[in-house]
Amino acid sequence: MSMLEVTDLSVEVAGTPILEGLTLSLRAGDKTGVVGRNGAGKTSLLNVIAGDEPPLAGRAVVRGRLGYLRQEPRGRETSTHSALSHVLEARGLQEMAERLEMPRGSKGVVVVDVEAGEAADDAGLARGDVIVSVNGQAVDGVSDFERLIEAARPDGRARLRYRREGNYFVAVLRLK
Repeated sequence: MSMLEVTDLSVEVAGTPILEGLTLSLRAGDKTGVVGRNGAGKTSLLNVIAGDEPPLAGRAVVRGRLGYLRQEPRGRETSTHSALSHVLEARGLQEMAERLEMPRGSKGVVVVDVEAGEAADDAGLARGDVIVSVNGQAVDGVSDFERLIEAARPDGRARLRYRREGNYFVAVLRLK
């Protein structure tokens, strides 16, 4: 299934058409680039696809979430808006990063995705949770987490301590 369908799209800048008749389809995992000289309309095209500007003609349909890093941060002074915040915002992660409020030097791993019906979902984990220990042993990073889960596999379960919005919880993860 296509994540992005662009059909007969036309884009204008200051009343001048810069692109006419663009049709394309991108599936999940596809990667593409928009290349052109300065002022050719690359940003204007992306603004139309992202829904920030109306097209002159045609349509762009986005299914799912579109990660788009704007050329200029919107609604923020650039002196108070870090580059990291700008990138996290484009990936839809800025709000999660602010919710986590991880102090410098904190350790653990952040849950970035939970699939319905899988072990993490069954254990009650959610995107943005920070797993800080497995079976009572501190988690320092991803490789540490993977090692501790592998060590727990013979028991068929792992006891996870995790942080969500400043509070700590315990969950049992059933391992297959």
